[in-house]
Amino acid sequence: MLTWAERTNAVLERSRREYETEQAEKQTNKAEKFQRRHVPMKDRVAAVIKAMPDSEKSKPRSLSFFQAALRPKFYGTGSHAGETGQALRALHWSPRRVDTNQGRCMFWFPPANGGE
Repeated sequence: MLTWAERTNAVLERSRREYETEQAEKQTNKAEKFQRRHVPMKDRVAAVIKAMPDSEKSKPRSLSFFQAALRPKFYGTGSHAGETGQALRALHWSPRRVDTNQGRCMFWFPPANGGE
């Protein structure tokens, strides 16, 4: 027969194990939720390009165009210029300076073969 202290310790031990299991499940769910929400920048930029009409895909674009398209709707900050530039390079877009009426501007040109 168990004493009162032994019964209490057994109940507390069972509660502690249940709590640890619950916390581990929460951490796993949190990590899975983050993985579902996180999309690599290259894939995000590719989705922006894919959403453009075919007639617009071949035109050069400024970096601010892509940053505006990647800006979140409700909360958070926009994409960093360096991350966006790396993603565009990975998609074979090339940056070039172009003389315009407003001065020299940097534009990103799509790949010559039509891109990915």
